[in-house]
Amino acid sequence: MADELALTALDPYHPNAKIIPVATTVERLAQDALALSDRERAELAHKILVSLDGVPDKGSEDAWEDEIARRVQKIRDGTAKGRPASEVFDDIESRYK
Repeated sequence: MADELALTALDPYHPNAKIIPVATTVERLAQDALALSDRERAELAHKILVSLDGVPDKGSEDAWEDEIARRVQKIRDGTAKGRPASEVFDDIESRYK
């Protein structure tokens, strides 16, 4: 019986099927999401954005951890070359004008 109900819900041509427009579902999800706390909304947004990138490359997380550790060590050793943030932002802005 439960299997039959599950199949009915998946079959749009079944006479008892209920078709819910995607827009309605998205709107309901958006309303529910907006009722969450700031932290919960941020976490949800992050999860959704990450899901759009697909499956991360194997080993990419380890590679980023290694790169971060390398950069931190350069800062601690005093061998890292920095630039003022205002200069970096000016460069970025000039590229996208």
